[in-house]
Amino acid sequence: MTYAALVAHLNALATEAGAASFWIGAKSNGINYNSPFPQVEFFNTQPSALLESSVQYSIGMGFYGRDTQENGGPQSLQIQSEMDELTQAFVRLLRDSEEVELQERPGGAVVRTPTIRSGTKVGTGLFIDFLLNVPAEC
Repeated sequence: MTYAALVAHLNALATEAGAASFWIGAKSNGINYNSPFPQVEFFNTQPSALLESSVQYSIGMGFYGRDTQENGGPQSLQIQSEMDELTQAFVRLLRDSEEVELQERPGGAVVRTPTIRSGTKVGTGLFIDFLLNVPAEC
């Protein structure tokens, strides 16, 4: 599987789970408040390892809801709860995928970290990190 095919596959899974928009960028990018929410960002600066017959990708993604405030509060709690549900749906689809293999690691297969909007640099929701093995191209 090529890198572009992997990103397209993750986009399809995120959309099937309920994401309204998907984009590729670095973890420090800002959110596009003109795009529909919930949004998913694929962090394209994560490392990968070439194994004997597969490529192991360290995947980082952000799942964001529309937060009109900063520094938390009831709205942020509600958004994080919604992103909790969205990430769980995404991970269920990821586990069921026959094209990629989710790898277990210390602390669990998928690690989630809450995030709260700070200006325009990051949204309210969850960052998730996980390892995937995909077949090597050659």
